[in-house]
Parts: sequence; C-alpha cells; structure tokens
Amino acid sequence: MKEKGVMALLKISSVRNPSANIIKQAMLSLGGDAAISRWALTQPGRKSDIILIGTLAQIKKLPEKLQKQNYFELPRIACLVSERVSGKSSRPPEFRFGKKRITFDKGPAVMGVVNITPDSFYDGGRFFSVESAVERALRLVAEGADILDIGGESTRPGSKSVLPDEELKRIIPVIKKVKQRVAVPISVDTRKYKVAAGAIKAGASIINDISAMTADKRIIGLAARTGAGCIIMHMKGRPETMQVNPGYSDTVGEIAGFLHLRASALVKAGIKKSCISVDPGIGFGKTVKDNYAILNRIDEIAALGYPVTLGLSRKSFIGRVTGESAEFRLPGSIAAEAVGVFLGANIIRAHDVAETRQAVKIAWLIRNYSDVKER
Repeated sequence: MKEKGVMALLKISSVRNPSANIIKQAMLSLGGDAAISRWALTQPGRKSDIILIGTLAQIKKLPEKLQKQNYFELPRIACLVSERVSGKSSRPPEFRFGKKRITFDKGPAVMGVVNITPDSFYDGGRFFSVESAVERALRLVAEGADILDIGGESTRPGSKSVLPDEELKRIIPVIKKVKQRVAVPISVDTRKYKVAAGAIKAGASIINDISAMTADKRIIGLAARTGAGCIIMHMKGRPETMQVNPGYSDTVGEIAGFLHLRASALVKAGIKKSCISVDPGIGFGKTVKDNYAILNRIDEIAALGYPVTLGLSRKSFIGRVTGESAEFRLPGSIAAEAVGVFLGANIIRAHDVAETRQAVKIAWLIRNYSDVKER
C-alpha cells in the first residue's frame, strides 16, 4: 500500500496540446489529475507544460495507458514517465567502481576532501606539499571517510584552469602514497582526460568531474574501459565565469534534466548505470536562492535513480545568509548536509569528516527510524 500513500508531482515540458489533453484524461481516469495550459483545448497547434498530480501508484500506471495510444508523441512520453518514476524506490541505489561498491542501506557515505591547491576557497595552501596532503588524507580516513576525493585544481568561482602536467605533479605522488597506506577508495577531482588516466593508473577508482564529462569526452571511454565510478555534476558555464548572473527558468527542473541526459549518454557509451552518481552542483553557476531551492528539492534529483552526491561544505551560500567566513561555517554546513541526506542524498563531500559523519547518520536515521539500533 506504500505507493498509494506517497503523493508525487512530475513535470513534463513542451508537450503538444492534443497530447496534453489525452494525458490529463488518462490521469483523471486513474484518480489523479494533470495541470495543463488553459489554451490546451482551443490551440491544438501549440505546446504546453504538464504537471502530473497523483500518488506514486497512479503515476506509475500512466505509461501503460499511454502506450496503448499510438498518437502524437504519447509512446515516447510513456517511456519518459516510466523511466523517471522507476527511480522512486524504497531501495537506495548502489555505487560501483572497479570491483568494489558502496551501498547506502545503512546510511550515507562521507567523502573527505583533499585539496592539493594553493587557491581553494577554504583550505587552499594548507595541504599543498605531498607530506601534508598524505597526512590530511590519513586523518580523514581515521575520522571515518568512506571515500577520499583528491584534487589538484581549484574550481572555486573565478579560478583559472591548471595545466594537466601541473595537476598530475600535485596529485599522483599523494594518490600513490595514500594507496599504500589505506584501502579507502580514492576519487580524482578533475575534468581532464590526461589527469584522470594518470590518477586511475596510480590507484584512483572514481572520477569526479564537475563538467559531467563534457569538457573532455575521452574521459567517458576511460571510465567505460576501467569500470571507474563516475560522479557527474551540473555546472552552468565555467569556473571562471559561472557566477556572472546565472539564470534559470526552472532551476531544479533544468538541473535534473541535464543530469538525466548526461547519465543516459554515459550508459549508452558503455558505463554501467550502477557506476554513476549525480551531483546538482551547489554553488556552480547558481544564485544563493538557487542553492537553497535545490536543497529543498533534492528528492527530485534522487528520483533520477542514481546516488546523489552533494558538496556543501563551508560554501558561500551559507555565508551569504549568516555573514560568517568559511572558517566559521561548519554549523551551517552540517545543517544543510543533514537536510540533504533526509531528502535523499547519498554521498556527502566534506572537509570536516568526523562532524559530518555523525550529523548525516542521525539525519538518515530520523528518516529510517526502523533501523535504529542502540550500541
């Protein structure tokens, strides 16, 4: 009975008005409804956005009704609806990389950040030497990091790109030394094929690409050949210019649509669906209000059916409403991360692993209280 008690909304953009009318009638016959344009009946030559309104059970029955009608684009829309609602499951997706995997049935994973850069917004220059970066990584593992995310290029707003050879020079010695000491999976934070390939060869097993593998599409082939995990992020523009008046007509809808298309492209190129995680890109080409809207609707990103990665730690969208500098944004970071996990996020990328791990575990247990076990 669970799906009969879960209300759901699903937006379908740019549908021909005759199809929109049929979809509305189909939803009404299932006991639900659909919001369509007021002109849908009188202007058949135009298109309309649709919002399906009903229980999850009702919306899941819609594709079957539409498939029976070989009319306009209804079969295509049926496939789209079926694909989208299939991600709405009580079982969280797993994340595979190489021969390993992370499951989230006992709670979220925490990804510890190791920035080997002189100019990252929070910890730039603190761990720039190989020795300090390795020490940082080992400390994060001791605090409970499930993944280490190692990067050699800052992608903060206004940052400039680093040459691949310089990026490799920064990260490869660290990856090799960390790999010798701990078994925690290593993610490389890069958008360059040469860097990703070098990191995989050195021992990394996950590629965290802020461009969603659009900056250098050869990375897709690399991931398919090696079985590497792929974290693909939404970013509007480039780090140099992404915060110059970013704008959306439907922030979350556009981000979800982009991530769906990119993930589908990766699967078509030979990457297993279970090897993909999606990241809405908080702070990457978004206004402060956009960032809060995304967090408020993380469940819509989770409905894509991929593990959701969130990077919120000490970011400026917290400081812009609290007035605090990055050094004092840990409480705000923890609050945002906890909400993200409660709404369905699976991997939390953080500078402060111990504090984050405790907070997101409690947030997850509040949602999944039947799994509470006393020590």
